[in-house]
Amino acid sequence: EPVSQEEEAAHVSEWLVLLYHVPDLSATALQAQMTWGKVKSWSGQPSSRAERFQQAVEHLIGELESLLGKPTATARSAGPVLVQLVVGQQEQPNLFPALVAVLKTAQQEYPRLLAQLIELQAAPQPEQLLSYLQENQRRPHEQHIGYRDGKRWVRTWHNCVHKSSGPGPWKEAGCYLISGGAGGLARLLVQEIAQQVEQASVVLIGRSALSRAQQAQLEEIGQGRIHIDYQQTDVTDGPAVHALIESILAHYGHLNGIIHAAGILRDSLLLNKTPQEVQAVLAPKVMGVEVLDEASSTLPLDFFLLCSSLAGVMGNVGQADYAAANAYLDAFAHARQAWVLAGSRHGTTVSINWPLWAQAGMHVRGEMREMMRERLGTEVMPTEVGMKVLSQALASGSAQVMVAHGHVERIKQRLRPAVATVQQPASRVGLLDPSVAEHSPDLDQQPAPIAREALCQQLCNHVCNLLKTEVDEIDAQTSLAEYGFDSITFTLFANRLNQSYQLDLSPALFYEYSTIEQLIDYLLANYAAALAAHFPTTVAVPLAGHSGASPIDAGGSGGLGGGQPPSGVWDTANPARGLLSPGPQLPSAPRVGTPGKARASGSAIAIIGMSGIFPQASDVQSLWSNLLAGRDCISEIPPTRWDWQSAFGNPAMGGKKTNIKWAGVIEDVEYFDPLFFGINKAEAEQMDPQQRLLMMYVWKAIEDAGYSTESLSGSDTALFVGTISSGYGERVFRSLPIEGHSSTGHVPSVGPNRMSYFLNLHGPSEPIETACSSSLVAIHRGVSAIEGGQCSLAIVGGINTLLSLDG
Repeated sequence: EPVSQEEEAAHVSEWLVLLYHVPDLSATALQAQMTWGKVKSWSGQPSSRAERFQQAVEHLIGELESLLGKPTATARSAGPVLVQLVVGQQEQPNLFPALVAVLKTAQQEYPRLLAQLIELQAAPQPEQLLSYLQENQRRPHEQHIGYRDGKRWVRTWHNCVHKSSGPGPWKEAGCYLISGGAGGLARLLVQEIAQQVEQASVVLIGRSALSRAQQAQLEEIGQGRIHIDYQQTDVTDGPAVHALIESILAHYGHLNGIIHAAGILRDSLLLNKTPQEVQAVLAPKVMGVEVLDEASSTLPLDFFLLCSSLAGVMGNVGQADYAAANAYLDAFAHARQAWVLAGSRHGTTVSINWPLWAQAGMHVRGEMREMMRERLGTEVMPTEVGMKVLSQALASGSAQVMVAHGHVERIKQRLRPAVATVQQPASRVGLLDPSVAEHSPDLDQQPAPIAREALCQQLCNHVCNLLKTEVDEIDAQTSLAEYGFDSITFTLFANRLNQSYQLDLSPALFYEYSTIEQLIDYLLANYAAALAAHFPTTVAVPLAGHSGASPIDAGGSGGLGGGQPPSGVWDTANPARGLLSPGPQLPSAPRVGTPGKARASGSAIAIIGMSGIFPQASDVQSLWSNLLAGRDCISEIPPTRWDWQSAFGNPAMGGKKTNIKWAGVIEDVEYFDPLFFGINKAEAEQMDPQQRLLMMYVWKAIEDAGYSTESLSGSDTALFVGTISSGYGERVFRSLPIEGHSSTGHVPSVGPNRMSYFLNLHGPSEPIETACSSSLVAIHRGVSAIEGGQCSLAIVGGINTLLSLDG
């Protein structure tokens, strides 16, 4: 049944409004109308249209770098960041809306960013503009909005109507100028001309000299019928291009068409962009199109074709400047087409947003192509398809045409993220023409919670497959970069996740969410519905006589963690309890510097990690196996512990004899890696093995809980350990010289404090000595500290070794 719901504004932690070329509106006046947020204005320096646009791109990238580089903007605990770029109509044609490509790219690189470009036909009053801004906060998915004649407009796309392209754009004995002449696309265009006409002349221009191989390639394509002239000319050099066109007219007598295919890439994330890189990428397309148009403004051209890119429409990770340059070509094509209609220019003008060409275009790695296929639905386009589309685009009558090659419906969905569509079987290629329309977002349903530990296990498996390593070597709270991930590996990782779970992840995501734990938080917050089809969901079921809730497998399989064994699942378990417990979920790490709140006495406290070593049991699971088997773990005292034979005898006979030769002792008590804990060898030798064991097994318990030790640093975590003198100090004093660290090495009370200091734990840290009950008292102290609000997490336990006959 239909329902109505009030549109709510996006909840954001920061709000930045940028006014570009809105001279009649003061930033100060708008700021006075706003209760929070920040307003900045920019007008640029007096210069050419292309130079002003390049300044605007640099300025916008700089503002985004400043905003997104702030800790509050990138912190995982922060909310979304909203940037609204308001563009005025100070000049005609107004090409500044092409800046939306920068915003689209920034949103892909930084998922927390919400960005919109708002075009104004006339500068409104501050209170009116504020209402526009607030209205668009309620529709953050719409990125390009315009206000004209009192109405709100948004950019959408529709299918082009294929018109008969007739004989094609190439004429017999025609003459054509192609920029980017040393590139692969220019070579394909020359080849197409050679296949379509018997005679023609093609002038290629490029900054670089041709190699011998390139020269030979072009000569082979021409075959004496097509005259190919390569001129080493910078397309951004106005006087040089004017002179070139004059020489073309003088030599060939006419010029039928211009194809602007120049462009370069300097891929890097927005925060890493430099002004020099931005200028280098913008100039060939932005300055180049202005120069070519000005130099040919009076010529009776058949067409003026601009080779743009999908990046200009969709944005693309690492290509904020390249996307802006192509968006400028798109905007320029609309302006020039208007000039043609007005009679000040000649020739059909069209900007084509090309996908990747299979045999030409910018070089893109295979893993990036795979990501584009999965995320955007685009595939590399065969040459024959591209050339057919070129003719159709020139015959379409549209100033801008996007070529959707691949999964067209997925590409359309990407262009209209607010419109939910059912994916149909992929059609191979289509033309889309920009239009303006109004639409409303669909309402999303809240999916059931995902079993977190199963997702964590699967992500760890993907990481291990990429790194060719074992799962137990992966820490969910360690940065992926520390394992050797780079831009290529991140791309492969994104591809695998997108393919496995039908997601839409960008490699840039892993720079912001750099650990598996952080990535899980992001995925559960943004892709829970998609993940629900691949992972068990959980529902809360109250237990009898218990105020809490325990998650069970909603799929009814009865398995633990959806088939993923939790840490420390033992061979035998209570069947009834197993149905109610899919394994321990990984809780969030304790907050740094925040004291825990007092909880009611007797409330449930979770045991989330364990470690230990026991006689004839190297870990907790081995101890459980020994208990199940009823195994006797008492044995003769090994000679590595002490030489019992030298003291063996009848104690009644005197002489300090004993007939005790049996004990329950743990093995390898002498093994310890001091450098791992930042302790030198000399000090480690004087440390009581109980201190060494304490450090090792506290660390292992933290790992077993699913935490990294770094996540606990500065937290209120407590440490309570039952300990007693082992007699090791007496052995040290008899065999080693006394050092400054001798006393700290064997005093039992130092052990817990040493580990708390090493881990930077700020909760209580206490040794406990109540004889045989020490470990139980430690547990009691830990529970009491949590219930009393002294800490939110406690590490508790006990240690006791017999190291000396005198101990």
